[in-house]
Amino acid sequence: MLTSLLLSMSLAAAQAPVIETTQNAEQERIQIRISPEQEQERIQIRISPEQEQERIQIRISPELAQLNTASDDRIQIRISPEQEQERIQIRISPELAQLNTASDDRIQIRISPEQEQKRIQIRI
Repeated sequence: MLTSLLLSMSLAAAQAPVIETTQNAEQERIQIRISPEQEQERIQIRISPEQEQERIQIRISPELAQLNTASDDRIQIRISPEQEQERIQIRISPELAQLNTASDDRIQIRISPEQEQKRIQIRI
């Protein structure tokens, strides 16, 4: 059964976001690709309690990182207490780490105490 993915985005640019999502009943994976053209002030991903996803992966290109320089830019992932997540993986390229230099830029992951998390991995 397909589950829902709610994306709430506040864009710096007036254009519509270019987002590709792939989800298949036989695939336990959601993939989000963000194009370099997007000048994103905030990316927020909310995952519904019904979703029993084994893997969530977000990749950010160096081009997007270069554009992502506003002082309050952030990536935020909120996961509901009901969700039994086996793995959350965020990969950040060395180029992103180098370019993401505003003093309060951050990646924020909020996980509730009720959640039984097997693995959280952040690569910078």
